[in-house]
Amino acid sequence: SKQRSTWLHAVSVGEVNIALKLASALRALEPDLQCV
Repeated sequence: SKQRSTWLHAVSVGEVNIALKLASALRALEPDLQCV
């Protein structure tokens, strides 16, 4: 099967912090999801 992935892009420190929280929430919903 094909692994699903999501690309997250952040520039500022604030965006990086939100992206990390988003990645954690997405992985909680779908553990096999790869966040890049």
